[in-house]
Amino acid sequence: MYRVGIIGCGRPRRTKGTTGFGMARNYAAGYHACGDTEIVALADIKPENTEAFATEYNVPGVYQDYQEMLENKEPHIVSVCLWIALHTPAANTIAASGLMAIHCEKPMAPTFGDAKSMVESCETPDMQLTFNH
Repeated sequence: MYRVGIIGCGRPRRTKGTTGFGMARNYAAGYHACGDTEIVALADIKPENTEAFATEYNVPGVYQDYQEMLENKEPHIVSVCLWIALHTPAANTIAASGLMAIHCEKPMAPTFGDAKSMVESCETPDMQLTFNH
């Protein structure tokens, strides 16, 4: 069983106050359908987002700081559902934690240099970096 963390819960798509597409919920549905994965933790800077998401998907770990989530829950896979400018710092931090896979939303990064940085931080035999394209 692979342990999953999701960073950036947001609000459900098309609900009042939503500014994004609620992609984290799509990932959650996929992880639940997989059978080999268990969502063990969520991180979002807005507690109301993580609490609602955790209730909806029965997730035990809720954090405002994704670095704390990485340390406490030690996921194998992390989905990054953040704004584009935050992809690179999040992916580089996650890669340094030594987990197995990072699945990130598109577009990859705001600049080519940022994209290269993400790839370089994940260039180990035990790490996989993928994108939702």
